Amino acid sequence: MKPYLLAIMAVLFATLSVLPARAATFTDVPEQHWAKDTIARAVEQGIVQGYPGNRFAP
Repeated sequence: MKPYLLAIMAVLFATLSVLPARAATFTDVPEQHWAKDTIARAVEQGIVQGYPGNRFAP
């Protein structure tokens, strides 16, 4: 993977981890999933929307 892409992903992840999250729930993301809060933040920021049927399906 290109170094600049890794840097962009690291900045995005770091930014999303400090922003307040909206309660986004996807039926295929378990409550204990390590990325649940980050996924919720990505939904809040309009970065991801999920799929029909309330699924994240990455």
